[in-house]
Amino acid sequence: MPNRPTLKTIGQLAGLSHVAVSKALRDAPDISAATKERVRKIAEELGYTPNVAARNLYLQRTSTIGMVVPAVGDNTAYDLIFNEVSAAAAELEFCVMLGSSHRSLQLEERHCRMMVGNQVGAIIVASCTSDVSHINAACGSTPVIFIGGKTAPEEPCALLCDYRRSGALAVEHLTGLGHREIVLLTYEPENLTILQKEAGFTQSMEVRGLIPRMIRTGHAADAMRAGMDAGISQVSAAASRISPPRSRKTWGARPLDSLIKSLFPPGRPVQCSPAPPAKVGISAAFAPVPPAPSGPQPAPPPPFPSPS
Repeated sequence: MPNRPTLKTIGQLAGLSHVAVSKALRDAPDISAATKERVRKIAEELGYTPNVAARNLYLQRTSTIGMVVPAVGDNTAYDLIFNEVSAAAAELEFCVMLGSSHRSLQLEERHCRMMVGNQVGAIIVASCTSDVSHINAACGSTPVIFIGGKTAPEEPCALLCDYRRSGALAVEHLTGLGHREIVLLTYEPENLTILQKEAGFTQSMEVRGLIPRMIRTGHAADAMRAGMDAGISQVSAAASRISPPRSRKTWGARPLDSLIKSLFPPGRPVQCSPAPPAKVGISAAFAPVPPAPSGPQPAPPPPFPSPS
């Protein structure tokens, strides 16, 4: 790999000292316009780019911030957050160093230590757990800004979400649609975010005279999968508590199809596998229903009592 051109390289070609070259590139007033133009032309021909790290070291400042998140991908909000942080940082001539902890406390701490070693000015952290003592220890005197809902409000710099309110809003929306049997699905490990959601959900349900039901299953590493699995298990459990219909003609060819359709709102057609309820998979349960055949159709299923 060829050596990277430096100020001294430009100075040798321009017949100037590296100090004069630096001033010319910074548009210093004590350098003539002709000299500035000559230096810039040589720098462009060589493909010169400033060594920001060296400049920051000399000036005792930084132009980099760090960001550590639990995960990145389509099923998280952290992609959107990073995009906004990165755009805002670029406007101020800062770059962002991103690390994903994969929801590992050890990797989360390691990212923080590496970023501190790389002289970042501050670190934005969406922590994996509510206990952030390992993060504060790893960052030392480097400022840390916590985001999300897992961090306690006592932290000096924290941008938190009102997850208690989000739990209440979910109940408000669903009861407004006429639903009364509502289940909150959360996942492990327990943290402040989950506790706040459960508290808001429980309070909002009890105020309306409803019984709050909560299921905590799966892991935060795949929250969507955990929620789908819990939903399928609830459908299967409800099916097992309903007495078999007197006539298959009344319920249709597959009773569980009718059950699922009655549990989900109109406009979202679903079908299930002919396998027993306990073996119904996610992809099968929520696959689109093919177009209905022409001709007379079976009568719609009768309403059934809510599971006790």
